[in-house]
Amino acid sequence: PMAGGDFNYTKSSKRSPFDDGLRTPILIRWDGHTKPGNHGASCSSVDIVPTLVDALGMDDLSASFPGRSLWPSATGNMPLAVRPVFGEIYPGDASSLGHPSRDLAYRWIRDGRFKLIVPHSRVGQKPWGRYLDKTALFDVVTDPREQHDLANEEQYAPTVRRLLGQLEHWWKPDTKQAPSD
Repeated sequence: PMAGGDFNYTKSSKRSPFDDGLRTPILIRWDGHTKPGNHGASCSSVDIVPTLVDALGMDDLSASFPGRSLWPSATGNMPLAVRPVFGEIYPGDASSLGHPSRDLAYRWIRDGRFKLIVPHSRVGQKPWGRYLDKTALFDVVTDPREQHDLANEEQYAPTVRRLLGQLEHWWKPDTKQAPSD
């Protein structure tokens, strides 16, 4: 452990807000139903249940779950649509169930080539894990290791505002609601 009780997780840890820790392939195979393919668009784990419901032909149920069905892409009937993907990182030790804002460490959004990471901390403390102290923007196409923060470059100010607006629309941590898709 580091000083102050934090664990020194790496940037590639599943507990970090960086792509090395977040990106996980989703593989869908059902012989006779799916077609081999590789899709570069982002998807999320919240897409798994709607995909399974769709694959089972329970279309009336799929709209009741967050996420989207990946089944049309898995069967080769439609390319995977590009859309923003959102997420949050927690230290893993919830202080109050039902109040995710209290323990939130980072929120992030990936939209196309850009990824915005917003750190959150308790008053007077640095953000958990000390990955970032302030909002950061990365072009994950030209900078896949997320080494060059673009958030303070004037030409990227509109991108930061747009992504932050999308992130706030997805979930504002000062509310008591959990995130949804």
